[in-house]
Amino acid sequence: PPAPAATAVAAPTASTGKVDPDEWISGLPILPVYTLTSFGQEHLKDFIEEARENVTNISDGLLMLERNPENQNDIVNDTFRYFHNIKGNSGIIGYQEVNKLTHEAETLLNLVRKGEMPVSPPLIDILLLVSDCLDKLFGRINLETGQVAPFDATELITKLQQAISGEAIELPGGIGGSSATGDEAPVLDAAAAPAAPASAAPDASGGLEAIKDAASQQLAINK
Repeated sequence: PPAPAATAVAAPTASTGKVDPDEWISGLPILPVYTLTSFGQEHLKDFIEEARENVTNISDGLLMLERNPENQNDIVNDTFRYFHNIKGNSGIIGYQEVNKLTHEAETLLNLVRKGEMPVSPPLIDILLLVSDCLDKLFGRINLETGQVAPFDATELITKLQQAISGEAIELPGGIGGSSATGDEAPVLDAAAAPAAPASAAPDASGGLEAIKDAASQQLAINK
């Protein structure tokens, strides 16, 4: 069964006074279980595999961008596209938390694409945290039931919205990172979350191509 809702974020570490990002994510409250709109178990499995591959590409791209901020155009465009693909696919299956998180991350990164925001350590930090949260959210999906028990990433979404509106880019909950400590932004390990309670899996047919086609259409419209 899903882990019980947390009442507070993890305690800061004694050495830095900052909350570890992995602990911060694990301390987020768990939201009620709901059923995704999928095309069957195999299709949902394909969605998770492709989404996690996109997350890996996002993390790799952000770390590359951190090392080479002067050569940013291709990396920024590719990273934007990975966020956009996850947003489109998650919208199709009804994974609300992933869809909201990727929408804000994509919007923030689009400011960089348009030359309205520079690449900076705080920007890298917050997008890496988004990447880590996404991977954990995919781990909250129960393939057998088609259900998900997501955690509440509202605080991170709010921080992204504030950055989009022109406020300083800040990590939530006192999390350590290059924006706060000058160190390299943390990369979290992907840990599988507890499965949601069992129930009848959605009985539907289809394939990943339907999701890919819809996501491609969204991307074409967005350009």
